Amino acid sequence: SEMCIRDSRMAEAKSQIEIGERRVSVLNDAVRKTELLICHSGATYLEVLTTQQSLLDAEQTQVQNIFSKIQGVIKLYHALGGK
Repeated sequence: SEMCIRDSRMAEAKSQIEIGERRVSVLNDAVRKTELLICHSGATYLEVLTTQQSLLDAEQTQVQNIFSKIQGVIKLYHALGGK
């Protein structure tokens, strides 16, 4: 039924959010480590920028996943008769 589909989509959005949270955490750590490398070794600033870009991409994806989950909740509310 439509409710099962919506519930499934919300569960998928929740799963994507959890995956995104782990990805953002890993990339935050990567940015810190890359910044340390630039201070203490031969890492280039381009490597720092590349790592920061990856983090930004992950954070943007995370925002989209959270937005999708919120949309799913709203659609489920409407499907249940909410106005």
